[in-house]
Order: sequence, then structure tokens, then C-alpha cells
Amino acid sequence: MPYVKTGATRHNLPTDPQYWVELRDHGRAGDRRVASEASTVRYVAALNEISPEDWHYVVDRTDDGERGLVVRRNVEEYNRQLMAQRIVRWNLTDENDQPLPVTPESMDLLEPEDWDFLWVKIEAGRPKEEEGPFVEPSNPSSEESEQTTPMP
Repeated sequence: MPYVKTGATRHNLPTDPQYWVELRDHGRAGDRRVASEASTVRYVAALNEISPEDWHYVVDRTDDGERGLVVRRNVEEYNRQLMAQRIVRWNLTDENDQPLPVTPESMDLLEPEDWDFLWVKIEAGRPKEEEGPFVEPSNPSSEESEQTTPMP
């Protein structure tokens, strides 16, 4: 069995089953890299000019302490980029009945119900370690996190 998996599954869209999307059955590390790069904004700014909502995105400061590097990630853009990476082909068309290219911009044209349907398919095929940079791991249950020692 080859290391690089090339399988894809065709899914008919719930809003109109005549349209289908083929999703790769397996994600690749490059999918996440492309999505992360496209959804990350980095900028350097004077610390006194950084907005309050951006303060927790400051990841580094200059030696003089006056400027900071701000790194923000846009979750929606990450998801849009990741979906475009996982789609192999589709038969979706534009308003002139011309084939739509599979691009991140085309993801914006999906009906919300179809987006959600495809996203569930993508998420179902991803191992936990591929959940992306935005998902906090859940805390273990109290039974798992508590270690009890018998009292003497």
C-alpha cells in the first residue's frame, strides 16, 4: 500500500443532489501549512498603538520594549483554505453554468448547508492531531485527572 494516499469520496450535496464534491479521504500536512499561512496576519507595531483586543496576540517584543510582533489567525479563513485543499474536484457551476474553479474564493459561494455538510465530512476524516491551531484540547475528566493515594 503506498504511503501517499490518493483516494477520494464523492458526496452529493444536500441542497441539490445533482451536484457533487469529491473530497480526499486523507489530509496532508501541507494542507494545514497552506491554510495556516493564508490565514495568519503578522505585523510589528508600537506597543502603545496595539488595540486592546490584539494584546494577547503579541508574541515578541523588540529589545527596547517599545514595539511588538502581533500574530493573528483568522479561523474562518483557515477553514476555507483547508476545505479548498481537501476538494479534489466538483461539478459546481457559476450563474452562467460555467464550471467553478476549486479555490478558496469559490468556497464562499457554497450554500451554508452544503458548507456544513462538507465540513463534517472533512472533520470526520481528520485525526485529533490535525484539528488545527484553534482547537484547545479538552481537559481530562476529573476521574482521569485525579490520582488518589490510599491513606495510611
